[in-house]
Amino acid sequence: MKKEWYDYIKNVEFGAKDQLNSDFEVLSFLAMTPDEIKGSIDHYLNIDTYTISRFRSQMDTFAYIMNQMSKDSSIYVVPTPIQEKGKPVIFYQLDVPLSIKDAIGLGLGVIRYLSGDQKGEIYYYSFVKDEDDQRELMEEAKAIERIKSYTLLQLSHEKRKKGNDRIIQSSKESLIFTDESRMLHQLAKLDFY
Repeated sequence: MKKEWYDYIKNVEFGAKDQLNSDFEVLSFLAMTPDEIKGSIDHYLNIDTYTISRFRSQMDTFAYIMNQMSKDSSIYVVPTPIQEKGKPVIFYQLDVPLSIKDAIGLGLGVIRYLSGDQKGEIYYYSFVKDEDDQRELMEEAKAIERIKSYTLLQLSHEKRKKGNDRIIQSSKESLIFTDESRMLHQLAKLDFY
């Protein structure tokens, strides 16, 4: 039996009660100037994802990143945002290789659980919110499209199934968050559009 993209979702956690820095930490960081988002910090500094995710804490990761920055850099480093307090965040655990730059490129943040049964496990969440659309159902539909796109990008060519990998054309603009030309090139390889 052939696997569909959604078969690679190992677990879904509703992080309403989870607390940042006690239950989980953010592993995905943005490189920004006062005027624009440059992309993921691992892409900006040309660091592989393993290097970013190998540290035991977010603070250790952040310290490493800051040591890699040039002293005269005008780049700010910030973690990908988590929804405002009181709103639930849905975290998705995927059975695909980790790529922080691809996740951020599609509007997904990356966390690592620090406690509970999920301790040490990597999860993804959608951090891009459409200011004009306050409907939670539409936001979650876009989050699922981001998870689908990310999953398909990470799967090997043998596991990809053309024909079933089409995403609604109108969603292209809402999915890509950073590195637009690189992400469009990656998605084009999958024959999405």
